[in-house]
Amino acid sequence: HGAFFPSPTVNKVASVLFATLDHMPAYWWDRGHNHHHRHSNNLKYPQLSQTCPLTMEQYEKLTPFQRRMYRFAFTPIWFLAVVPFATFGILFRFFAKWYEHIL
Repeated sequence: HGAFFPSPTVNKVASVLFATLDHMPAYWWDRGHNHHHRHSNNLKYPQLSQTCPLTMEQYEKLTPFQRRMYRFAFTPIWFLAVVPFATFGILFRFFAKWYEHIL
C-alpha cells in the first residue's frame, strides 16, 4: 500500500528488501497487489484473491457438494493459513508467470 513510510522512495526500497526475503520480485507483488485492490470483489474481473467470488444466485445453483467445498474454501484455517502459504511460498516463488496475463 506504500504506507510503511511517508516517502515513496523509502517504501520502494523496503518493498524490494522484503520481497528479497520472500524470494519474490517486488514488481510482481506491486503489480499483483495493486490489481487486487483495483478489482477486488468485482465479479467482472476474475482473480484468485477475491473474498466473495460468487453471487448468491450463483451460489444457489451449486450442488450440495460444491457448496460445502465453497464454504470450506473460506474457513479461517484454509483462508488464513493454507492459501497464503500456497500463494507466497509456492505459486509466486516457483510459478510466478501464471499471474502475468491478469495484469
